Amino acid sequence: MSQLYFVVTRGHNGGEFLSYLINQSPDFENTGKLIYEEYHSFMGTHYRIDDDWNLQDWDEFQEYYNQYVRQREKPPYNLAPQYLRELFCQWKKVRRGKNLCLFLNVTYYVPVAQMVHRSNCKAIGSIMNLPNNPARHHHIMMEFDPTSTNAEEGPNQSSYQYQAIVDQIKDWHEEETQHNYDHFDYVFDHSRITDMNYVLDMYDHLEITPPTAEHLQKVIGDYYHINRPQHEFTRKINQEKVDFH
Repeated sequence: MSQLYFVVTRGHNGGEFLSYLINQSPDFENTGKLIYEEYHSFMGTHYRIDDDWNLQDWDEFQEYYNQYVRQREKPPYNLAPQYLRELFCQWKKVRRGKNLCLFLNVTYYVPVAQMVHRSNCKAIGSIMNLPNNPARHHHIMMEFDPTSTNAEEGPNQSSYQYQAIVDQIKDWHEEETQHNYDHFDYVFDHSRITDMNYVLDMYDHLEITPPTAEHLQKVIGDYYHINRPQHEFTRKINQEKVDFH
């Protein structure tokens, strides 16, 4: 029987990329038609994997996921139980024997993970681990971008200074370490994305069939290539020795 898996996290860049990786398992739905959402700033363009790239064949399910489950207008990005229950009803109408992984953009992890488990589904956590992350610029160009977060400061502001990037990643890391991750079936550390053994271990922990290492290297390499650093700020923040204490 097919099952829904949910990546539960507040960072939509890491969350959507992780759900994309999980959907690479042969056990999961995969249209093979990746859709990018483009975010432009003076630091370059960031290509975020669209939330519903894998839902294009199911109009009603896609519409419900986008309107009631994925799109929360502003923090706290909470998810009411009735919306998740209705999503399961919608899923029963379209499922074809394979699993599906979706992203839940929320700020309260524990109640949402518990709600997912009560529905006999898997809840997967995601951390950026910015002190050790070689691609901090992914976080900066998405999570600190007013075009995606409605923030009053960010890469599109003319007065934006490099020190604001340093301050922001320190704030994000402090908040990330304060979350409780005990209720997740698995927590993925994005700072280890280049360790193929680590990435493949995720599928073993979730008890799903892994894709080949060659396939994973390609999809990860393609994503990191299209989102390679394009500006002096993005190159500098990846190499900066930041005091996170």
